[in-house]
Amino acid sequence: MAEPGWPFWYNRPPSIPTMVDVHSWTNGPQSHLIEGRRHANSRLLHSPYPFAFSLLVGVDTKIVQAQTRSYDELANLPFVTNRPTPETAKILNDELLFQRATQTYLWALPLINTLGMKVGSEKTFGAGYNVLPIWKKRLDATTLVTTPNSDVIYAMGYVDLGKDGPIVFEAPPQLQGILFDFWRRPIPLGGGKFFGDIGLPGPDGGKGGKFLLLPPRYKGSLPSGYYVYRSGTNNVFIFLRAFYQDPNNLAPPVTLIEQSKIYPLNGKAAAKAMAFPDARRSCRYVADQRRQCVRCAQSAG
Repeated sequence: MAEPGWPFWYNRPPSIPTMVDVHSWTNGPQSHLIEGRRHANSRLLHSPYPFAFSLLVGVDTKIVQAQTRSYDELANLPFVTNRPTPETAKILNDELLFQRATQTYLWALPLINTLGMKVGSEKTFGAGYNVLPIWKKRLDATTLVTTPNSDVIYAMGYVDLGKDGPIVFEAPPQLQGILFDFWRRPIPLGGGKFFGDIGLPGPDGGKGGKFLLLPPRYKGSLPSGYYVYRSGTNNVFIFLRAFYQDPNNLAPPVTLIEQSKIYPLNGKAAAKAMAFPDARRSCRYVADQRRQCVRCAQSAG
C-alpha cells in the first residue's frame, strides 16, 4: 500500500508510464510554503524508495537532488530583522510567479486538451460546424484519441457559438452522445436532470430530436420543439457514439451518424452541406499550448 498522503501512483511498477512533474508535485497546494517544500523534498529523498520513485515518474535521481538543492536555496535566502532583502524579495517573487503559472496551466488542462483536439481536427479535416469526422473502422492501439473503446463507432465535432450563433444538432434515432463545453463539462438540461446527454441516455430516449445549443448569456427568443442546452463556453465539443451488431459490418453505425445534421438556428436553408471525413487519418494535437490559451481567451472559451 502507498504511504498515507502519497499519490495513488506511488507504488505503480516502473513499467507503467505516468505524467507526473516532480517540480509541480513537490510544490502542490500542500507544499506551497518554503518550509513545506523543504519537508516535501526531504520526504521524497529520504523515503525508503527514492530510486524507485525516480524510476516511476521517469525522472533521474540526480535531477530530483538538484531540485532539492534549489528548494533549499530558497529556504535559506537571507532575511534581515525578519524581512527579506531586496534580492531575496525578487527571487521569491519570481518563484511565486513561476508557481502560479504552473498551477494555472495544470488548472487549465481540460480546456487545453479540448482545444488541442479541435485545432488538430480542423488542421486535418477542415473547420466549420458542418465538419463531423467519423472513425469509420474500429479503433486500435494506434488511434490518437484519449481513452477510446473499440466496441463503438465514434464521431467528434466542434462548433463555435460565438462565431455562428445558436447551433442546432439534429440527432437520428438510436444515437448516443454528449455535449460538452470546452472545459469538458457536460452541458446541463432541465435543471440537471440531464448532463449533456443526447440519444439513448438523453431527453429524447433514443428517438432522436433537435438539440439547440445556446452561447453564454443568450437572451434571445427560444423556438419550440427543441431540447435547449445552454453552454458555459462559446465553443462546444459534440461527442457521438453509434453501436454495431456485427464487428465485420460497420456500415450501419457509420450510416447512422451520417444522418446527423448541424446548422445555425436561423440558417438551416443556407447551411453548409455536412461533411463526414474518415477520422482514421488521425489528427494530432497541436503542441503550442500557450498559443491555444490565447486563442481560446480571445474567443471567450
